[in-house]
Amino acid sequence: MNNLFSPGARQAVQIRRRRSDRKTGKTIITTVFAVTSLTAEQATPVLLTRLVCDHWKIEFLHHVRDTALPRTPPN
Repeated sequence: MNNLFSPGARQAVQIRRRRSDRKTGKTIITTVFAVTSLTAEQATPVLLTRLVCDHWKIEFLHHVRDTALPRTPPN
């Protein structure tokens, strides 16, 4: 039975990220959630980690492009 709120969803994943602020040395912990259509048998924790990391590599490239290249105004 699918109790998740997204059609086709099979797993919800909680991800906790820890990073240190270089200026203050303070550790910052953030929690994010992800939903996937892959079952637990199809996607192990290692595979899910790789998929999330690969996704953010692509998002980072988009961010760099979006902030570095000038935007042309719409016609």
